[in-house]
Amino acid sequence: MKKIYFLVAALFMATTLSAHGIEPKDEAAADAEQREKNVLYKSRNNKFTLKAGGHADLRVAYDFKGVVNHLDFATSEIPVSDGERQKLRMDATTSYFWLNGELDGGKLGPVKMVVDLDFRAGSELSYTPRIRCAYINFKGLTLGRNVSTFCDLAAAPMTIDFEQPNSYTFHFATMIRYNHSLLNDKLDLCIAAELPSLNMTPSPYFESISQRVPDFPFYAQYNFGSRFKSHVRLIGVLRDLYIRNTRTGNNTSMFGWGVGTSGHIRFCKPFELFFNGQMGQGITAYMLDLCGQNMDFVPDPENPTSLEARKMWGWQIGAHFNITDNFYLSTGYSEVGADNNMEKDLSVEDYIIGNNYRKGRYMFGSAFWQFTERCQLALEYLHGSRENMDGKKNEANRIQARIRFKF
Repeated sequence: MKKIYFLVAALFMATTLSAHGIEPKDEAAADAEQREKNVLYKSRNNKFTLKAGGHADLRVAYDFKGVVNHLDFATSEIPVSDGERQKLRMDATTSYFWLNGELDGGKLGPVKMVVDLDFRAGSELSYTPRIRCAYINFKGLTLGRNVSTFCDLAAAPMTIDFEQPNSYTFHFATMIRYNHSLLNDKLDLCIAAELPSLNMTPSPYFESISQRVPDFPFYAQYNFGSRFKSHVRLIGVLRDLYIRNTRTGNNTSMFGWGVGTSGHIRFCKPFELFFNGQMGQGITAYMLDLCGQNMDFVPDPENPTSLEARKMWGWQIGAHFNITDNFYLSTGYSEVGADNNMEKDLSVEDYIIGNNYRKGRYMFGSAFWQFTERCQLALEYLHGSRENMDGKKNEANRIQARIRFKF
């Protein structure tokens, strides 16, 4: 119950303080403004500009009353069996560097080039550099590696936790994407072809093979409010995934799909609401808690020589309470689930993947203080739980602090 009291108290305090109507600090706008200042090189004729920057992070975290077996607070990595109950962590892997170029492309118009990286490749805490994004953009086209089109970057509340709410659709992909705005920028339409990845439950009868058809995510977004800072988005994705039947030696394809909605709404100056929800089959790559759980397709419990597309869903709601220009609170709740296919009246003992993930819950409360223009301090509490297909469950807690310095 203590965690509930913590969040209720945070919400009450934020609501009370925000009644003063203080103009909130738009962190995304502040970041964009900072990037404009970081000019590394500009040609004499102003046809090419190169900018660089980033931030250095240090995070200290302590797990208690349950430990998450992951650097981030991934509820899918909470062990259901008894294990460690406390653990101290320190890391700087989310330190980040970006390089942006803009070229006068003539008939193509402005051509933007973006490369950024952090230090989260390789084994945990190896600090191996990882390319997050590397793409060019012109005339509404994005070519290269970027955040998936199925992800609404503006629909997630701020957290220290890199994992973010467990239902969030954050995912990097190599893509060809086209975006077009209509109605004086009130309506955005977008479609993409993205390199797919398949995560299926291991089986002696089926194996994953190289994919032949890209994923096709798309969305329609309506922008409204002051300076179009609020929006609602409808999203979808279509997948055609190839699998080899080792018993017959034939290749076959299975259909995956996902639909959802997301948004970010500024109801008033001090209060912002964030939300997303999605459902589908065979879309584990598009939900943080399900990614890597091998649940796109699973063997039929009654007939292991055939596969089923696993139904899955997730939703989250969060809020920012902007107390002053330099201090705000963030809180939210998120949940992810996968269908257990138990309508076939099989006993737990007969269910061949009873220890697989069924449901995860994620709750957080955070405070952010922009100490100086370049330095931010943050504190966060997280609570999460995992439930397996066979009904076994466990939970974990984490408190963490971070200092970030932008350059």
